[in-house]
Amino acid sequence: MKTNTKTQKYTPRSDEKTSVFVPLFIFCLIIPSFVHIGSVRLTPYLLILMALFFPCLFTWIRGAAGKVNLIDVLIVAATIWQCLALILSADLSRTIEPVGIVLLQFLGAYLVGRTLVRNKAGFVALIRSFGITLMILLPFSVIETLTARNVYLNLFKIIGPVHQESLMEPRLGLDRAQVAFEHPILFGVYCASGFALVLVGLKHVWPTLLRQFSSVVVMTTTFLSLSTGALLALTTQMGILCWGFVFRRSEARWKILGACFTCAYVFVDVVSNRTPFHVFVDYMTFNQGTAYNRILIWEYGTASVGKYPFFGLGIFGDEWERPYFMSPSMDNFWLVIAVRYGFPAFFLLAAAFVVLLFRMGMRKQLDEMTSDLRAAAIISLIGVFFAICSVHLWNATMCWLMFLAGSCVWMTNEGSSLKEIKISESKKVHQPHANKSARALRHKRNISRREDA
Repeated sequence: MKTNTKTQKYTPRSDEKTSVFVPLFIFCLIIPSFVHIGSVRLTPYLLILMALFFPCLFTWIRGAAGKVNLIDVLIVAATIWQCLALILSADLSRTIEPVGIVLLQFLGAYLVGRTLVRNKAGFVALIRSFGITLMILLPFSVIETLTARNVYLNLFKIIGPVHQESLMEPRLGLDRAQVAFEHPILFGVYCASGFALVLVGLKHVWPTLLRQFSSVVVMTTTFLSLSTGALLALTTQMGILCWGFVFRRSEARWKILGACFTCAYVFVDVVSNRTPFHVFVDYMTFNQGTAYNRILIWEYGTASVGKYPFFGLGIFGDEWERPYFMSPSMDNFWLVIAVRYGFPAFFLLAAAFVVLLFRMGMRKQLDEMTSDLRAAAIISLIGVFFAICSVHLWNATMCWLMFLAGSCVWMTNEGSSLKEIKISESKKVHQPHANKSARALRHKRNISRREDA
């Protein structure tokens, strides 16, 4: 879609179809109710994933959602490795349920996004639905922070069982908002992940004032979670957006930013008597106690990975070796994957996200709206990836991350690649010579015909 200098409002084309399951799945993420079927606890979003798993799987296999690519292969391989690690760790009867949960939360959520979000219209529907969920949760998060009462959970208790309220110590004199999720961390990361999405991604859809209001909603709900990881995701996105705006006239702005990060890391490593990791953790936490705990988690967690490198602890992931005063909670998503399922699972999953970001970033000759959507998605994912270095994700927020990643894959095929551009330019260079040769040949034929006549 072509745009003028002024931002035009986006109108989906007739061939840009959107699935009703995209907003349905996102709205189900903020429903805290669940039902028990035997020993299995099923939430609304898991029921959606169960219903869509095989239809989306078959759609993906037959190529109806685009060709199978390296990102898909890495995600499938990471999921299979996790399932194998669980199966090898205990009797099959004990691992059936966790294997099913892994399949749904990792591969299922990814495939739903991968197959149902295939164009601008689908991605816009995703962002719109996300923004509306935050507007719904905002008043309840404010009430919970000020009164320490989770009104949102109490409303759903009328229907049936809901998540337990997380009893956390106040921070900055405020109670931490949990709202629809099992923990304030999960609520905060979910909210923070959409800052760039609503501010940049809806540039061609919502009026400026509505986008600005939505970004304020994102900042407010994220702050009310009072989670270090969530605030890190938010500030990372803000920093990238500010850098991009200030150096918008420089084509090398992102290379310069990468060089600055590298230099800062080396500088801290040389000047400080602590590692950059220790310095980062110390300054990015609310108090010294949580900073020290994260350092211990890293030390004992990496030791566990070194002891069980291939398949991890499997179903006994919470039983990693640690001092008696430490809880089994591990505030590092990447480390949890490595501890539970082994280093290969971590490598495959991390590689999938890196390849996704790289392939999205390398696409050229995009229209203005697709370029904005891509920028919003990349910045959002980078923010989350920084955040989960200091927090763990599970259940609804885990599904949201995998769904969002799958929903971005269509952007890896938009526009042109550098290889395609070089081929096109090469054809243009040789085209004049080909035209001259054709004209010369026609001229010789005409002379020959005249002489014969």
